[in-house]
Amino acid sequence: MGFLLLSILLAYRYLKSDVLHDEWCTVTLSFFESDESNVLSLPTPRPTPARTTWTLLIYLTGPSTGCVGGETVFYPAIGPAKNYSGKENDGLKPVVVDLEVGMALLHKHGQDCLLHEGREVTAGEKWVIRSDLCVRR
Repeated sequence: MGFLLLSILLAYRYLKSDVLHDEWCTVTLSFFESDESNVLSLPTPRPTPARTTWTLLIYLTGPSTGCVGGETVFYPAIGPAKNYSGKENDGLKPVVVDLEVGMALLHKHGQDCLLHEGREVTAGEKWVIRSDLCVRR
């Protein structure tokens, strides 16, 4: 099966007090059940139906650039976001990914994506570049 790293790069900027809870909010929507959250058409000469399977994040800031907070946190006890029931994570500790300039984080996306969030930025700015790995539907 072929795959494509999207040529579209998204740049995310988070300011002091910004928190990313989008992954928490979207789990209540029905598209997780139908796996439509990661469906797209690739901009090829003839549009190609595809879906994202992995997300690649590259951190451009961290403590060395004055960014405090903003860590990416995964909740493995809850499992894929589609299974989120609103309960606590049963004592299994969250996995915290600290920011480091130039570090890449690759994680599952779509129906098998672990529930995760970006913690509050308490000082400075957090900058991240994102792209997605896509496969043909």
